[in-house]
Amino acid sequence: MTTVPYWLLINTFVVYIVFCSETQNNVCSKTCSTSMKNSYVYNFCHEQNLQLQGRCCVNVTGSQQILGLDLQSCGLSQLTGLFTHGASLQVLLLQDNPLMNITSTDFEGLLELKYLTLPLDSDCPGGMDAWEVTNTTANETLCLQELDFCLVHNVSCPSNSYCSNTGPGLSECLCLPGYHGYKCLRKGTFPTTVFTAGMVGSTLFVAGLLWFTQRRNVKKQV
Repeated sequence: MTTVPYWLLINTFVVYIVFCSETQNNVCSKTCSTSMKNSYVYNFCHEQNLQLQGRCCVNVTGSQQILGLDLQSCGLSQLTGLFTHGASLQVLLLQDNPLMNITSTDFEGLLELKYLTLPLDSDCPGGMDAWEVTNTTANETLCLQELDFCLVHNVSCPSNSYCSNTGPGLSECLCLPGYHGYKCLRKGTFPTTVFTAGMVGSTLFVAGLLWFTQRRNVKKQV
């Protein structure tokens, strides 16, 4: 059996945290050639009594959710990893960008979209069946009111599991409470406490070992 070194897991975890933090901060401070004044996000934000923070419309109460995002004319060529903190997004403007190879997975995790604009000649993620209304104007592709893929397509999952919508045109089968493992065949709950304790203990041990060895090298250099 091939095992993954703990140091690699730790580094991956740290990189993931840093990446998510940078993504959340940078997505609202994108430099774009089009002003937000009177854009759909701008008007939406004021109508809902929300707060504009750069290119974002934010609900400042509670968990600082981003409800609107105006990225039109921002020179975007890809969307991968851009919406890490966008689960609450309702309005998203992406027209007038040189986007290439847009796929449904670029919008994975976005479950609340009500208004999405894309560059002209782009297809709505998930296709026409993933939205109440899809339309093409002279300047953009418009996708209105995301639909629950599980309900629209009556997705069938194996025993002991259920369908969960994960984005426009996307879904996955999750285990029912009391089941876990491959195809949800194992009864009982996943041993979260034991797993977490093992991970925390291993992480602390490796962190302490690295600190000790690196600290010794520093002393030698001094």
